[in-house]
Amino acid sequence: MGVFVAAGPENPREGGVVLAVAQDRALTEEIVAGDPFAVGGAGTYRVTESVATRTAAEPARHRRTAA
Repeated sequence: MGVFVAAGPENPREGGVVLAVAQDRALTEEIVAGDPFAVGGAGTYRVTESVATRTAAEPARHRRTAA
């Protein structure tokens, strides 16, 4: 589907963040509901909508590995 743009852990390590771009909220919620962690009860998700008004020209350039 190609909706996930970036993902990584929160700091402090209490969860994580996934940045996705989808046609609509319903599609995002459908994908999240089918995630193995959600299905198995090991994870919970909150979908928050946002409108990006500024972006980096090359997002991959800002990628870091966990310390």
